[in-house]
Amino acid sequence: MQNSFKLIIKFGFFALSLALTAQSWGSDALCESNQTLVNAYIQKDLPSLTKEIQAQNLSNNQYAEIAYLSTIVALALNQKGTAKKFLADGIEKIEKENNGRAFALKSLLLGQRIRMKPYLGIFLGSTLEKHLHKAEDLLGSGALLNYTMGAYYHHTPKKFGGNTDNARHHYEEAFLNESASSDCWVIAISGVQLISVYLELELFTNAKLLREKYNKRFPSNRWAPEI
Repeated sequence: MQNSFKLIIKFGFFALSLALTAQSWGSDALCESNQTLVNAYIQKDLPSLTKEIQAQNLSNNQYAEIAYLSTIVALALNQKGTAKKFLADGIEKIEKENNGRAFALKSLLLGQRIRMKPYLGIFLGSTLEKHLHKAEDLLGSGALLNYTMGAYYHHTPKKFGGNTDNARHHYEEAFLNESASSDCWVIAISGVQLISVYLELELFTNAKLLREKYNKRFPSNRWAPEI
């Protein structure tokens, strides 16, 4: 009974947080720095993502971010060859970077490589975890770190440390991070993954509420599922 009460309080608090956060979603101020990238992701617009990654003066981190999103969109569009190319380029660009964001991106990119060839998890899983722990040490907190940790717990098999409840917690932290002014793409993708987690946990009310808020913030998205 006590655990059930705690869950009710926790989910009630999250619903309230969503409602309060939604008040700031009436404008695009949060996403001014990378609105084009966000629009390309939410609309599954691979040509626009390709144009973004060909831009001049991208840092290696920025290149890897676009490569990561492009890989996900290409896979969603069943363009596996294109996804493989984006993924390889992203991994190459970020390989020698040693900052916190780079380690988070290395973890995410390796996760996509394992997604495409699951047997590689046996060989690359420990490296992915090392990147994740390094990102945690260097970043400490933030939307990107929480999304990366959420992705790890969400997509890792349970017998190797996966945990859907932990994934939910980190996706929530990423999605509700109001200070992520340069990480709107993280908020966008965290929302999509969080809806999926709610459905997996059979938290249908949460999923429906979040979908409504997500569609209000990103009205042209092609990701949020019908509930």
